[in-house]
Amino acid sequence: MLRRTGIAIAALVAAWANAALAQSSNDAEVLSSFQALAGKYEGVFSRTQFVVVRVQHQYVPQGAYVASAYEAKKVEYNVERTTSLVSPFVGTIDVTFQHSLDDRVCGNVRHAKPLKSIAGWATADEAVEEISKPECRTARSTFLDPVRFNFALQGGKWVLKSVVRTRYARPETMIQAAIQKESPDPQYTWVDVAPNRVWQTLLP
Repeated sequence: MLRRTGIAIAALVAAWANAALAQSSNDAEVLSSFQALAGKYEGVFSRTQFVVVRVQHQYVPQGAYVASAYEAKKVEYNVERTTSLVSPFVGTIDVTFQHSLDDRVCGNVRHAKPLKSIAGWATADEAVEEISKPECRTARSTFLDPVRFNFALQGGKWVLKSVVRTRYARPETMIQAAIQKESPDPQYTWVDVAPNRVWQTLLP
């Protein structure tokens, strides 16, 4: 009886060890796949990227196209195991962007009264052309804006779930529009131009 119990315990220990080894191997594969994804982000953000959207709200009722610059200063990532069977792992890629508060001096669409300042361009092509004209913006100041890209592992694949400005705990609407061709904010509309297509390469 004691011998059988010993054999049973040994078998249980062996099964536990095999399960732990399998889990460790799976963890390594998951981490490796997310590292590859993070490497793609590091490559794209090694140079300044631009997002072009159509903006329309009460001060620009006719709509205007604008280009915004995203200059990354730091890229970090993390992966965590969860208790969910649907999403057993989640991953985050944190990108710290440096933004400029600019006074627009180029454009042919103005804000409605009482602002009357330049809002942007009448066409997307004109907004794209502005990218190559740094003289069109006069930076008043700069600030750092941390942005988190949230992923979940579902069905063996990483899925982008949200893009959030972590400091303000709200969606980064322009980036989300560029990556997913839609924005959570109806004021911003995705347009099919070359700068935006670069962002779509960030999808897993």
